[in-house]
Amino acid sequence: MATKYARAAGGAWGADATWATTSGGAADTTKPGVGDAAVIDSNSGAVTSINGSCDSLTVTNGAVKTPTLTFSGPLTLSGAFSVTGNSAVNRILCASTAVGTARQISAASVSLTNVDFR
Repeated sequence: MATKYARAAGGAWGADATWATTSGGAADTTKPGVGDAAVIDSNSGAVTSINGSCDSLTVTNGAVKTPTLTFSGPLTLSGAFSVTGNSAVNRILCASTAVGTARQISAASVSLTNVDFR
């Protein structure tokens, strides 16, 4: 199992150039897959077109960034889906690429704090 961090430049979930092996690091790994832990943190840019399968997805934000998670299809996690905005002001937005189109997130456990859905 590897931990994959979204890079500061952000990008599409399925693009290897979006991911690094360290927070804030250079593109040096592949997209998250089965058995991997994906992390989107205060050093990450916007990650778009989220869909696929991995072990877990952890999303946190810093005082400056308010990330948007844009889902283009189903996300299947064998472990936890944890999304934590840092306050009622700097919330995290989960959205679909097509307004009004439902997206499915399957996870063994879910923890949501300061999150908006659109």
